[in-house]
Amino acid sequence: MHAWQTGFVAVPGALMLYYKSLGLTEEDVMILLHLMYMRQHEHKEFPSWEELRSRMSIPQQQIITSLHRLIKRGYLSIDERVDETSGIRYEAYNWTPLMNRLAAAAQLYAAGLSVAAAPSAAAAPSPAAAQPAAGSLTASAGSTGMQKRTSAAGSSAAEGATAAGSLRPPVSTAGSPVQPEQETPNLYSIFEQEFARPLSPMEYETITGWIERDQYPEPLIVLALKEAVFAGKVNFRYIDRILLEWQRNSIRTVEQAKAYAQRFRGR
Repeated sequence: MHAWQTGFVAVPGALMLYYKSLGLTEEDVMILLHLMYMRQHEHKEFPSWEELRSRMSIPQQQIITSLHRLIKRGYLSIDERVDETSGIRYEAYNWTPLMNRLAAAAQLYAAGLSVAAAPSAAAAPSPAAAQPAAGSLTASAGSTGMQKRTSAAGSSAAEGATAAGSLRPPVSTAGSPVQPEQETPNLYSIFEQEFARPLSPMEYETITGWIERDQYPEPLIVLALKEAVFAGKVNFRYIDRILLEWQRNSIRTVEQAKAYAQRFRGR
């Protein structure tokens, strides 16, 4: 089989030109290229982490961290869609937010400005402006036209760009993106150990929401997981109910939660 018989992937040329300016790493770009190829040639809109890991030379946890970083900083989102024929709900990666950011970067460079002067990501470019700059490759890949989910990760694109065109985490003075704190991946690992399986992207996003949106302390999240294990109900809905109950009772420390749990069991 000739190499070209495996097909070609349509990649926006602006991605190759401006990814550094947007604070993306080569690792981020390689993951995006894999997602684009799988969508175009294998009709996989939501490939698993294991599928990505089998094609890359980096550990699965590193892939998970990179995907989380792309979602958190508003370059990638996860859409929930419904199959019109079967009615089955499924998820799909959507890189339309990335395309809009690349289009904005291309406009700035065309005007002789740097990406550091980029306006807030909330000011999305017009549909015409969202097309790749002249000379770029096709940007179709089926990513446009998806309805963006309303989520903490997806809505982060409206929080305004930093000096390097990224959102969060911040960019260091050296110009390279600051890596995520180590505590968060460790928290995910604890959940994976208790569930005895890798977490799904939606479960990953749920934990992120507890940390960033709900502002639950991480030790409290771990304790809620242990309470769910103790009750024999190891699922995210039950853990969320525990955290919500603690929040309603103004419980913010592990000691307060343990005392509350003991009183609850006593009743």
